[in-house]
Amino acid sequence: MRDRAERIISRRELLHGGAPIKALIDTHWHFDHADRDRVHKLKSGGKTLDEVVAANPTAEFDATWGKGFMNAKNFLGLVYNTL
Repeated sequence: MRDRAERIISRRELLHGGAPIKALIDTHWHFDHADRDRVHKLKSGGKTLDEVVAANPTAEFDATWGKGFMNAKNFLGLVYNTL
């Protein structure tokens, strides 16, 4: 059984949208922006990537989003290096 983070979106849902898609997009948007803002604050404060990873700014979302191919450490590196 797949959890919400690994949900497969059917073609019909993509074409017709609806509440499930909107909820998934809203959740992902909140996750992306919250983490970007947290990493930006730490990086602006002079923290290195290792210090940002140690601060674990994604802890709130790790149980849901941090289990796939992009774990928290890799995700934080991606965000950090794009800021």
